[in-house]
Amino acid sequence: MTEISMASVGGALYSKHNVHAMDIPMVADRVAMFLDFRDISRCALVSKQWNDNFEPVLWRHTTWMSDWPERQQRMTEAAIERNAHHMESLRVAQTTPHRETLLKHATNLKQLAVHFHDPQRKFPTVDKARLIQRNKGLVRLALIQGWFNWISVSPASHSNLRHLVLHNCQIERHSTRPFWELMTNLESIELTLTAIPDQDFNPVEWTFSKLRSITISRLPPLRRWHMRGRTFCDWIGKCPNLERLILRLSAAFTIPGDYLATVVRQNRIPLRAFDIGSYNRIHMDDLDDLMDAVDGLREFRVNQWMLLGQATCNRLLMQANTLTHVCFRQAGTLPIGSSLLVPISSMYQQQILHSCPNLIKFYGRILLASDMLSSPWVCSKLRVLVLFIEASNSPSHPVLDRQIWVKDTLKRIPQPGSEQQSNNNYRWRKGNNRYYRKRCNDPDVRASLLEHAAVYDRLSRLSDLEELDLSYPLGFSVAMAHKKFLSMRFLAGFGKLGRLRKLRVFGRSCLYHDRAPTVMEMNWIVGWNQRQNKDRTLQETQIESLHRPWLHLERLRWNIHEQMYQPGYRFGQRPLWYGLIWYEAITGECKSFQVDRGNFHPTAEMYLGCNGWQMPNIEPESFLTDSEIDGDQ
Repeated sequence: MTEISMASVGGALYSKHNVHAMDIPMVADRVAMFLDFRDISRCALVSKQWNDNFEPVLWRHTTWMSDWPERQQRMTEAAIERNAHHMESLRVAQTTPHRETLLKHATNLKQLAVHFHDPQRKFPTVDKARLIQRNKGLVRLALIQGWFNWISVSPASHSNLRHLVLHNCQIERHSTRPFWELMTNLESIELTLTAIPDQDFNPVEWTFSKLRSITISRLPPLRRWHMRGRTFCDWIGKCPNLERLILRLSAAFTIPGDYLATVVRQNRIPLRAFDIGSYNRIHMDDLDDLMDAVDGLREFRVNQWMLLGQATCNRLLMQANTLTHVCFRQAGTLPIGSSLLVPISSMYQQQILHSCPNLIKFYGRILLASDMLSSPWVCSKLRVLVLFIEASNSPSHPVLDRQIWVKDTLKRIPQPGSEQQSNNNYRWRKGNNRYYRKRCNDPDVRASLLEHAAVYDRLSRLSDLEELDLSYPLGFSVAMAHKKFLSMRFLAGFGKLGRLRKLRVFGRSCLYHDRAPTVMEMNWIVGWNQRQNKDRTLQETQIESLHRPWLHLERLRWNIHEQMYQPGYRFGQRPLWYGLIWYEAITGECKSFQVDRGNFHPTAEMYLGCNGWQMPNIEPESFLTDSEIDGDQ
């Protein structure tokens, strides 16, 4: 955009929409999305009033200015000096020279996140202490990587600081006392790969009455001046209003669970949420004591290596009326038929779904589909559901049966150089279809399919559901007619979820354990096969039924993988439903779309070209990450 076009923007707003110079602050955010920093610096060419009213508003909203491309870093020194004091929020991923100049002139920041790292320069010139000292109105501060001196930062000079995040940072030993003094004004603190200073900590002198959330994860290797487990419990005891305790610590940090439970009970700490990490050395009896000391628990998270017993689950169910978030993160299970203890049993998890009326978010792994149908759900307020169904309720485990079937069918694959390779391939596929027809009459398979269809009906009753992450290993040996039946139930069930905004579907194959999870078959989703695309009526019907329930999606993520190893697919053949998902992402309200694996462009271009749609230019940087899908984890 040149000076002439910049002036034409101002003239168009003035003539066609009657936007005067004094009204620029009202439309600045919308206009700024289409302008570059080079164009913004030329606002004075339109008028002086335009420049005086536009620039302060633009620089005040700088969240969208984080991670600038190189073409947006070429700002003049005068523009930075003139407008940097208007900024209130800033995130800097790397301390490049242009951003260092910006940090030096920023004095009124309320939110600051800085990663002090530049791969091309080992010693950045940013003065970290002065950077924090200049911005005395900071409310949120996040510092990543480096040594920090807190002597110049005090509660008197930074009385507004409420939230502190330190990632891979080292606190200098002679500044530990100012660090503890600063913590008396904090409401939340998050330490990742950051040592908790033990020296200069005096629990008698300080009380952290404002601290409501503590998150500590992945402590660095043990050193002499690390905080010890009992001292950590004393620190928790000096936080009378603590509500969230997230502990994801290393094996070197041992927490005396019995002493922690005693501290929580004696000081009447109103814990509402706590997360027990995978490496915490807390005995089960101590965990039960901690559960008894907590009243009114709302959020509970646990990892797969923590074996919960029936006593702990009973204590958790005693607070079923207050529980709103339950997360069994990566809850693993043992093989079916094993007499060993199943970690975080499926029975305990389905009791949560059947007993918590105020449950809003649930993350778990159900062993059998019938566990979800054993009794009616009471969690009608559920908004986020992340669910993994391990197997069907069948005497003959379909996963083991599928492995035997694969070993048998792989013997029929013709060797390279065979003269009758094409005919053998044809016979192999026909034999494959005969196996499908044989499995179609299996009562165990029909019972499993009916269970999955009932799961869809149960999920369709969750009218407030906004986010859904569903995954289970549906057998590839299921008959085609049954897959069409399931796809209809899938579409009919989720078509009733009018508030669904985020959908994530995974299909996991148990045929090849060393490969990444593969996607569910194309005909399971849309109900028709590539070899059946002569029936245009069926395709159009499926497109319409797929379009209606998913028209309102805002975020869509799909895990795909080429089915080149699946029996019945030729090498390099890609399912056509890639194009259908792109069709939904473009025609609906979907604002972001992510594909994790596979090459989807050829099929999507082929399908969208037939319907008059153009492939959008979406680069990998705009895709969603796991942390953005999982929210608060």
